[in-house]
Amino acid sequence: MMTINDLKASIADNMDERVAQVCLAIIDRMANMEPAQMERLTYRLLAHMAHRSVEDKIFQSAVTTLTSAEHHPLVMYFLFYDEAENREVSVSSSDAMQSVRDGYFIHPRTGEEIYEFTKLLIPAFKPSTEFLRCITTDGD
Repeated sequence: MMTINDLKASIADNMDERVAQVCLAIIDRMANMEPAQMERLTYRLLAHMAHRSVEDKIFQSAVTTLTSAEHHPLVMYFLFYDEAENREVSVSSSDAMQSVRDGYFIHPRTGEEIYEFTKLLIPAFKPSTEFLRCITTDGD
């Protein structure tokens, strides 16, 4: 079973040092959080963890790496802001990407088509099952 140290070593050994440093800073912060605290990680919060700005290209590369790396510690999803109910609804990345391709979004609760939806979809992240296994096995 992979541990946090294995994950960190894999990242450090397989990518640009600057990107790896940002990835490792985020992983270290996440490893010290309770799982419930990690269910809704925003770009802004991840940037804060890494002491970077959201617009920083190294930070952007690190987030991409963390969602697509072999052991992907982060899983991206979207929050759809339902203006009528003043609440957020979770939407999978695949559903959000399909909506972008189609040019409209199907409201998850009402089934209605929403055409100007991009400003209502907010990217968010949560820990992957593999990452949660690492922190509960490791204790690092």
